[in-house]
Amino acid sequence: MATRPRSEAPFEGENWSAGEMAECRPAGGGVDWADPQMVAGPGPSVGEVYRVLAVTIELCPWDRVRVCALTFSRWPDLTFDSREFRKIEPRADRATPAADAFIAQLRHLAQPAHAGAR
Repeated sequence: MATRPRSEAPFEGENWSAGEMAECRPAGGGVDWADPQMVAGPGPSVGEVYRVLAVTIELCPWDRVRVCALTFSRWPDLTFDSREFRKIEPRADRATPAADAFIAQLRHLAQPAHAGAR
């Protein structure tokens, strides 16, 4: 049976896309961001939500598995293991009749006034 090269192995965690919202929810309940040399670094705190700027597939230095790595605009030069985040799904609110009437009123207000109106 042929095995796939390590570079083609599937990655762990969810698929992510730029523009999605990510909430920091580490598996152990707390998070300490550090580089492979164990130097502590900046990063999201538990419960903070950020919009994903970019997604790459990288090799995790700790357990040597391929993971989705997330980049956020607050830390554009750093990537974070997506397994420490959960996706925030956008909520689709149901439209109500009052909302339609309100939008109609706003459209009326946006109309330019007639030249002779006072």
